[in-house]
Amino acid sequence: MTIHEETIAKIQQLPESVVVVEISDYIDCLLIKRNTHKLEL
Repeated sequence: MTIHEETIAKIQQLPESVVVVEISDYIDCLLIKRNTHKLEL
């Protein structure tokens, strides 16, 4: 099993609410990084 497959399997075992919160936090982080980068330009 590849690392990718292991990661997917672990994510699928999590309760849906946990996954939604984690994805939301990750997207927020990406948006903050993007906005910070734009301000630096």
